[in-house]
Amino acid sequence: MLDQFDTSEQRISELEAELAAAQEKLALLEDEKRQLQLSVDQTLNETARLTRRLTESENTLTATRAQLGKVEASFAEAYAERGRLGAALDESKEQHQAERNSLNMRLDALQSRAGTAERLLAEARQNLLARTEEVRAFDRKSVEATIGRNNSEKRLAQIEASHDARGTDRKNQLAPAVPLGTCR
Repeated sequence: MLDQFDTSEQRISELEAELAAAQEKLALLEDEKRQLQLSVDQTLNETARLTRRLTESENTLTATRAQLGKVEASFAEAYAERGRLGAALDESKEQHQAERNSLNMRLDALQSRAGTAERLLAEARQNLLARTEEVRAFDRKSVEATIGRNNSEKRLAQIEASHDARGTDRKNQLAPAVPLGTCR
C-alpha cells in the first residue's frame, strides 16, 4: 500500500504537473485565442471597411463610366461638329477663293478697260485740240474771208456807185442830144 501510495502520489504529482502544464498551456491558448479573436475582429472590421470602400469605388467607377460615356458621346458629337465646321470652312474658303479670283479677273478687266479708256481719252483730247486748232484756223480764215468779202462788197459797191455815177453822167450827156419824144 505504501508502494501503491507512493505510486499514486507520484502519479498525482505527475498528473498535477501535467495539469499545471495543461492549465499553463490553456492560459497560453486562451491568450492566443483572445489575440486571434482581436485579430479576427480587426480583420472583419478591415474587411467591412474594405468592402465599403470597394462598394464606394464600384459606385464611383459606375458613375465615372457613365460620365465617361457622356463625355465620349459629347466628344463624338463635338468631333462630328468639328468635321461639319471644317467642311463648311473648306467650302467657305473655296467659295471665297472663287469670288476672289472672279473679282481679281473683273478688276483686271476693269483696269484694262480703264487703261484703254484713258488712251482713248488722251487720243480724243489730242484730236479735240487738233480740231480746236483747225476750227480756230477756219475761224481766222472765215474772219479773213468775211473781211475780204466785206472789202470786196464795199469795193463792188464803190465800183457800182462809180459806174452808176458815170452812167448817169453819160446819160445826162447824151440826153440833151436826144429829144425826149423820139425815143420809144
